[in-house]
Amino acid sequence: MDDVTQVEQLKYERMWDLDDYRTYSPGEKALSAVISVLKEGTTLGDFGCGTGRAAQGLQARGFDVTGIDFAANCLDPEVNISFEQHCLWELPSDMLFDVGYCTDVMEHIPPRKVHATLKCISGATRLGCFFQIATFKDKFGGKIGEPLHLSVQPAEVWESVLMKHWPHVKMLRGGRDARFWVSH
Repeated sequence: MDDVTQVEQLKYERMWDLDDYRTYSPGEKALSAVISVLKEGTTLGDFGCGTGRAAQGLQARGFDVTGIDFAANCLDPEVNISFEQHCLWELPSDMLFDVGYCTDVMEHIPPRKVHATLKCISGATRLGCFFQIATFKDKFGGKIGEPLHLSVQPAEVWESVLMKHWPHVKMLRGGRDARFWVSH
């Protein structure tokens, strides 16, 4: 584990110890964007699953979901999903899902790890991935004296970054919470 990985993992373990960090789960609000286009039984990796509530929501709708996060304490206690603890820029090479789900994650990735993260997610998904990416600075990191949104970019910049890893990128919406479908 390199220094950046260790620093970020410890930071998020501290964040998940704060009950009020768990109150908002952007992935839950984006479920309808993926449910309508996926077939029941689709294998899905929730990259940066956080509380696991979004993954559990997808699982309840018939998808075979695995939550992936590097903070061992991220899942809410009542969440019952398959979970693997991994750093997103160091995913195992044999990890493979039909589709990825990655909400409120990429803006948290250190800038020098963005391309490694996208390369790993691209390699771990057969068909493609749904991304929701915040394009604004966070305030919540102030609770521990550290910024959480490290890679804040406009939606158009994220679109061009995603195009370096997938040949097909569709921006579903721009603005504060930009959404994209990417595919191979």
